[in-house]
Amino acid sequence: DAAESLRQIAAETEDPTLKVSLLYRSGQLALTQCDDQDAAEAAFRSLLDVAPDFLPAARGLRAIYSARGDWDALGLLIQQEAEGRPAGPARQWLHLSSGAAYERAGRMGDALTQYRVSLEEDPSDEVANGALRRVYRITGDHAALVDSFMTQLNDDPEPGVHTAALRVQLISTLADMGDEAGVVREVNALIGADSVQGLPLASLGIVCDRLQLSAE
Repeated sequence: DAAESLRQIAAETEDPTLKVSLLYRSGQLALTQCDDQDAAEAAFRSLLDVAPDFLPAARGLRAIYSARGDWDALGLLIQQEAEGRPAGPARQWLHLSSGAAYERAGRMGDALTQYRVSLEEDPSDEVANGALRRVYRITGDHAALVDSFMTQLNDDPEPGVHTAALRVQLISTLADMGDEAGVVREVNALIGADSVQGLPLASLGIVCDRLQLSAE
C-alpha cells in the first residue's frame, strides 16, 4: 500500500529531511487510511530515531498508545521526551504526564520517580505534590506521605492560609496513622500561626474527635 511504499522509499534515501517527511506521511496514511496502528507506530518510531525532536511523530505515538491503553509505552515515551527537553515548565509537565501514565500502568515506583523529578523543577507545584501523595496513599507509605507534607511546609517562603491548609491535611494524615503526638504537635503549630483565621476549623475538630483529643 501507499504507506508501506513510503516507508520503503524512506529506508533507501540518505537525505534526513526527506526521510523524516516520508516517514511522517507513511505513519499518517497508515492511521487515517488503513487504520493500521502497528504500521503507524513503526513509521513514527523510525522517524524519531532520525529526528528525536519531531513533535508531530511523538504526538502520533501518544495517540496510539493512549487508544491501546498501553500506559507502559506511553509513560516511557513521554519520559524520554522530557529527558530531551531543557529545564523549565514544559519539562516539568512532561515528567508529570509520564508519572500519570506509569501510575495507570500500576508501575508505582516509576510514577514516584517521575513525580519527584517534576517537583525538582517546581517544588511548589500542587498537581505534582498531590500526585506524589496519592501514590504514597495507594502504596501505604505513610512515612513518606508525612515527609512530603513537611517538606512543602518547610519550603513555603510565605507561610499563610495555603500553609495552614497543608497543615490541616497533614494533621488528618497523622490522625489516620494514629499518631496522637504528631497531631498534638501540628495542631499546636496551627493554632499558633497567624494564618489560622478563616480555615475550616470544623474539619480540624472532626480530626481531633477521631483521636478523642481535646481542642484545648
